[in-house]
Amino acid sequence: MFFNCVLGAKIDVPQILSQLRMLIEQIHQMSCLSEVLRLISSQTRTILGSERVVIYRFGADGDEIVHEELATPQLLSIREQLACDSCCANNWLQQYKSGQLRVVEDIEAYSQDLCYKQILTKLQIRAELTLPILINSQDNQEADEYSLGDSHLWGLLVAYQCSDTRQWHPIEIEFLQLLTTQLAIFIQQTQQYDKFLQLYQYLPNSTQNSQQSSNLKQTDSQLHCSEIIINRKPNIFEESHERRQLEKRLHLSDYSFECMGISGTWIDSNAKILRVNQAACDFLGYSRAELESMYVYQVDPDFPKHQWTAHWQELKQQKHMTFISHHRHKNGEIIPVEITLNYVKFDGEEYNFAFARDISEQLAAQHERIQAQTALKQSEELYRCVVTTMAEGILLQQADGHITAYNPSAGRILGLSVPQMMGQVPIDEKWQLIDENGLPLPDHTHLATTTLRTGQPQYNLIMGVHKVDGSLSWVSINSQPLFPPDDSTPYAVVASFTDITELKQAQQALQKRMQQERMIYTISTHIRQSLDLDDILNTSVAEFRQFLNGDRVIIYRFNSDGSGVVVTESVIEPWQPILNLEITDAYFAQTIGQISGQEMMTVTPNIYTAGFSPCYIELLQQLQVKAKLVVPILQASQLWGLLIVHNCHAPRQWQLQECELLQQLATQLAIAIQQSELYQQLQTANHQLQQLVMTDPLTGIANRRYFDIQLDCVWQQLLRERDCISLLLCDIDFFKQYNDTYGHAVGDNCLRLVAGVFEQILKRSSDLAARYGGEEFAIILPHTNSDGAAVVAQQIHQALHNLNVPHSTSSVDQRVTLSIGIATVMPSPQMLPLDLLQAADEALYQAKAQGRNCSFIHPLFNIVLD
Repeated sequence: MFFNCVLGAKIDVPQILSQLRMLIEQIHQMSCLSEVLRLISSQTRTILGSERVVIYRFGADGDEIVHEELATPQLLSIREQLACDSCCANNWLQQYKSGQLRVVEDIEAYSQDLCYKQILTKLQIRAELTLPILINSQDNQEADEYSLGDSHLWGLLVAYQCSDTRQWHPIEIEFLQLLTTQLAIFIQQTQQYDKFLQLYQYLPNSTQNSQQSSNLKQTDSQLHCSEIIINRKPNIFEESHERRQLEKRLHLSDYSFECMGISGTWIDSNAKILRVNQAACDFLGYSRAELESMYVYQVDPDFPKHQWTAHWQELKQQKHMTFISHHRHKNGEIIPVEITLNYVKFDGEEYNFAFARDISEQLAAQHERIQAQTALKQSEELYRCVVTTMAEGILLQQADGHITAYNPSAGRILGLSVPQMMGQVPIDEKWQLIDENGLPLPDHTHLATTTLRTGQPQYNLIMGVHKVDGSLSWVSINSQPLFPPDDSTPYAVVASFTDITELKQAQQALQKRMQQERMIYTISTHIRQSLDLDDILNTSVAEFRQFLNGDRVIIYRFNSDGSGVVVTESVIEPWQPILNLEITDAYFAQTIGQISGQEMMTVTPNIYTAGFSPCYIELLQQLQVKAKLVVPILQASQLWGLLIVHNCHAPRQWQLQECELLQQLATQLAIAIQQSELYQQLQTANHQLQQLVMTDPLTGIANRRYFDIQLDCVWQQLLRERDCISLLLCDIDFFKQYNDTYGHAVGDNCLRLVAGVFEQILKRSSDLAARYGGEEFAIILPHTNSDGAAVVAQQIHQALHNLNVPHSTSSVDQRVTLSIGIATVMPSPQMLPLDLLQAADEALYQAKAQGRNCSFIHPLFNIVLD
């Protein structure tokens, strides 16, 4: 709704003017008043978003007539309800005549006219905007109660709002005022045009009117000569008014005569041209003075002078004549014309009022039509021969579905006999039409039916025909509707169709080939992009089963003992899955051995005719198999497994391209398997190498390099999480004396025992124990405060005590002991992991200074956390 959009934002005056201009242009292009009223009511309702728009017209008896109405579907027509009453007319009529409008924004708050308020309430109207339609009444012959000054109240334009109240915007009101003004202009022009037509019907009386006008002019001059005459004869004024009316009518008659679009001529009984209009001058090339000094036989060779009397008598007898004749142009050109003659007699004189219309183009078109008909007759036989002998099928189908004509090719392509084509005998049920996707073609979607329903030609519809003999033909159909004269509903359709079976088969083969190549490319790409063998195998069998439209595709892998298991499967319902099924059948193993030796696929269209042993057939029956394709998957000339396709619902004739595709897929899978095994070997080697790089070879725990990497990673993580980290630095007490006493071999074993204690105590996967250097060890405890770190240190002391490793040269105990330095901190951007290491090292120094075989927590870092 235009104003609903415009008024919700800043007023766009150019946009409103453009909308009004377009509407006015539509009004001026119309000639029928009812069409204009319908347009205005429709556009007013759309632009204002009003629920009902009504145009009232005041009748001769004063009643208010609903001339045009447009409302939402749920509202009852106002034609069936009370539109107006006497109190409304008495209260508002004079205001409407003076151009006033009525604006009601809320009927509940409206108190100016209680009578009218009751009417609006009864009609369920909540708001109203009423504008008078005033036309100029100067040309009206009679004044009435609806006229005021020079304006006449023709009717009302009313916009109603029924669902809610409404505040009418000034722009909406001004818009409707401009619209009613344009409507009034159109109505006035229509009335003037109707008067013009009435005057035109009395053109023969124009001469008499001219005589009356002359008499009135003489009377008028006499009236002006003496004022006494005026005083003595007051009824002269009435005659003067009549004179003016006659002069006006005479002027309109002359104007209509001049404005006619065809040649008009007044002729007397002697063939003298008395008067012509401008169209006659333009048509014949003469000036008005030249023509009005000539005779008919000078411009019309078909009316010679010596025959004029006879022609005049014939016209006088018939009164009205229309015939074909010729006019001679000033330049000598002979122009065929259609002439209409009207015999007129008044004041004892006889006249002929003639119209002439140029029919040169009409005769030329008629001549061309005759030539075309002749050419058509000559070509019909040729066309019939062409249609009969052409390879394309042609048929004519009537709107009722009956085929009334066809050529021999149509029956051949469709596989129907003459009686079947003509509907004389029923068509076999095996004969069926299908669409391009192979589905049955419903009657309402058939091309001929669509053409008859829409009246539009259809092109290149692909349709399949299942013939009675079981063959399938494909046709391409075009259709063209046939229309009766002056009717937009086709009565028949001409269908032409071409047999494209070979083309369709070639396209299907090409499409199948493209799908095959696309599938191989997809699988190959997946193999190159993925090293996950299970993912590759699952994707491959799913793609291949879908491409072949098979029931089951599996990959069977052999074990070293000759048995095997189904490692990958793609199966559709209702067939049973056999994934992870182990097959140990002896005959199956023997058959597989033959396949391995031949390195070729086996094709089995039907298991019951393949010569299999009863036990093998029983196995296949348990697997619901009726046909199968098997191709070996080789690795280094060794049988790795089998790629197998099962058809479970019926036997199947495997196509050559399907076998070739299966072989290609097996080759791709062999490559994928080889790549996967190489990748697994590489992963194992990389893991071993990583173990060598990151693990201390003596103790089996992390080395110093891996410790540094992990400490930095944990530091960054806890910096983001704003949590604490504890670091334990452990040193074996008097380890040099231990090596001197027991030897380095025993010392190495002691280091391994201490590392084992760390692995025993540290339970969380995030905790890390590493050999920091020599007899020193470091332990990272993420998310652990100083109390938790002290608990871990105490557990380490206790576990090492329980281990009771002898150390006779130790100054603190007769067994191996540890000194542990503990540092705990919450990482911050101002600190580095090195600060934590330094603090733990200082704590270790303090533990040794306090007598060893104990733990010490760095005080400064601990204060921060506590």
